[in-house]
Amino acid sequence: MPSVDILAVGAARRRMPAGAWASVLALTLAGCSMAPQLKTPEVPVAASFKEAAPWTLAKPADSLPRDAWWRRFGDAELDALEQRLAQNSPNLAAALARFQQAQAVGVQLRSGLFPSIAASVGAERDRQSDMRPLRGTTAPEYNNFTAGVGISYELDFWGRIRGQVAAGNAQVAASAADLESARLSLQAELADSYIQLRGYDREAALLQVTVATYTKALALTRERHGGGISSGLDVARAKNQLESARSQAEQVQAQRALVEHAIAALVGAPASGFSIAPRLADLSLPQVPVGLPSTLLQRRPDIAAAQRRIEAANADVGVVRAGYFPSVVLGVTGGYQSVDASNWINAPNIFWAIGSSLAVNLFDAGRRRAQEAQARAVLDEMGELPGRGADRLPAGGGQPGAAQPLSHRRAGREGRLGGRAQFARVRDQPLPRRHDQLSGRRRLADRRAAGRAQCARPGDAPACN
Repeated sequence: MPSVDILAVGAARRRMPAGAWASVLALTLAGCSMAPQLKTPEVPVAASFKEAAPWTLAKPADSLPRDAWWRRFGDAELDALEQRLAQNSPNLAAALARFQQAQAVGVQLRSGLFPSIAASVGAERDRQSDMRPLRGTTAPEYNNFTAGVGISYELDFWGRIRGQVAAGNAQVAASAADLESARLSLQAELADSYIQLRGYDREAALLQVTVATYTKALALTRERHGGGISSGLDVARAKNQLESARSQAEQVQAQRALVEHAIAALVGAPASGFSIAPRLADLSLPQVPVGLPSTLLQRRPDIAAAQRRIEAANADVGVVRAGYFPSVVLGVTGGYQSVDASNWINAPNIFWAIGSSLAVNLFDAGRRRAQEAQARAVLDEMGELPGRGADRLPAGGGQPGAAQPLSHRRAGREGRLGGRAQFARVRDQPLPRRHDQLSGRRRLADRRAAGRAQCARPGDAPACN
């Protein structure tokens, strides 16, 4: 980035007064923020609702503990599977890794609020060029032993670093909500699969009894057929019933195996070595209060994650805007330097320097403005300003229909879908009836075209009004 150095970094010849440090600290604390004010999207709210209900204002509650909600079903095996999911699920491990990545990035960004300190020790053998300008009379070859410490700190006048920290904190909170959302989704999927598995167990037990009953019925029908009481048709019917029940039992076993394999994948176990013994489990279904489903929306972690990503996108806009202003960096270096290693760490060999630098961007060919436009577009995408940019759609220079209202495009799409469905209904009808309908529609279209043509003639236009 092209920059201009306004304040030269040079060697200080006296100690900086305490008042100067106090002034620097005051200026740092008084730094401003370039991030726009975070506004809640305006949503039209009706003055009253048609449904009579005790409406209350929603309050975010995604941080409330969820505990082991599946224990309300009263099944110890389900509880054990949920514990295995928490320990071995690969999807949950991936979500945890993403959360840890966000945490690490947040720590990196917060480090910008503090000075950076670096220490160095060096020992080298140098030789000066014989043709070096302003070459002294010293020996061309000499030793150089240095040991020093350097401190640098950027004064955050415009809030760039604090904006990065705010965006990082919001991303960490969003990643934490994503982790909770993944955990809750996997737990619910496991509980649903387990209940479905136990349902197949009951269905398989019922079909097993049915197969045994139909087997006895077939044997009895054959005996009656041997005695001349029943006909061969009765025997065929009994046999057909038995084969149908056996087929259903095999299908249930196959479906149960698929659900069992899905549970194995959820808990991170190989399907070939994982099995759940069939049994008739008595699950106690928890009582769900009437008002619970609506209030559960306040605890959804995915909604909280979306809100925190809006906050992060808003802070990113401030970070980009702060790039228009100069950056001020303070630097302090000091240490020991000598040509003799035996007499290295001594007071006469001390060197130090204190200085500051100011760098400002003069020309970047529109890169900074493009970055700001990108950051604002991301903010719009996150939902901070819904509908923004709809008035900037092309009025005819873009794709056909791109500038039409959303309701018109939806109506056109529904009309096309309805036309396809109507064509499908006509196509499935018998050929004579289909031909009559298509012919009737063609005649109607011809009459409408003729009417439009007549209205287009100047002499007949008043009759069309």
